[in-house]
Amino acid sequence: MKHRRKLLIILSLCSAIIFLSALETLLFVKSEESFVIYQKWMPGANFKDFLNSAILRFVFSLMTPVALSLYSYFTFEKMGTPKLFRIVWGLMVFMALALKALERNFYSLFFDFILILYMILFFVVINVHRIEESNFLRTSIRERKKIKKKGEKS
Repeated sequence: MKHRRKLLIILSLCSAIIFLSALETLLFVKSEESFVIYQKWMPGANFKDFLNSAILRFVFSLMTPVALSLYSYFTFEKMGTPKLFRIVWGLMVFMALALKALERNFYSLFFDFILILYMILFFVVINVHRIEESNFLRTSIRERKKIKKKGEKS
């Protein structure tokens, strides 16, 4: 697993975005105020329409993190992180960030956290080639002690 650390960072950020988006949608659907506002926008709409629109919005908001996670999981070992990966996925994450920012959902507790996670994910994706695997993760505690003792002797 040459790209294990890179993959772990990207998958962690994407899973955090997915989790917070799910909580945001749950709180949005649970709120009576949201339903009242939805009825003002769509006169004659019932609760079923409200749920369908909330679920559709949720599914569309998850497309980029889910696609990036799946693509990264299945291709990092074979292809690594070429420049085209960084450009294409960087643009896709930036567009998802822009769309999320245009929602301006200031009533949500998770809106700011999701935006911050998207920003971090954007910078990780465009700089993923700079993340190096650490030998620290591969060495055992005994090996680290031996390396430390050899360094002290010389």
